[in-house]
Amino acid sequence: MPRASLVTVLLAAALLSRALAGGEITQSRAHQIAAYYFGRYFPREGCGGAALPELRGDYWESTVRIGAAGTPSGTIRIHRVTGKVSYSGPYFLKPPTSADSLERWARSHGYTKT
Repeated sequence: MPRASLVTVLLAAALLSRALAGGEITQSRAHQIAAYYFGRYFPREGCGGAALPELRGDYWESTVRIGAAGTPSGTIRIHRVTGKVSYSGPYFLKPPTSADSLERWARSHGYTKT
C-alpha cells in the first residue's frame, strides 16, 4: 500500500474512532462550556451569560449577552472536535482555552458535582 494511502486510512480510522467514542461536543455540552467561559472571563459583568450555541461548520457559536437587557456582545466559539474555546467581540483580551481547562476550573470552583 502506498504511503499516502496508508496515512489516509490511518487518519480516517482515527477520526472514526474518536466519533464513535463520543469525542464530539454536543450542543448541551457546548452550552455548559460557554457558560463556564463566561463565568471565568466575564466575572465583573454581573448580569448576562452565554446563549444556547448554534452549530456553524466545525464550531458551536454562543452569543455573549451582557446586562439585564441581554445586549449581544461578541461570540464564544467551541470547536466541536478539538474543544478549543475562544471569544471574539468588543471585550478584548479574552484568552483562548480548552473545554477541558474550563471544566477543571468549574470543578475547582464548585460549579459541577464531579
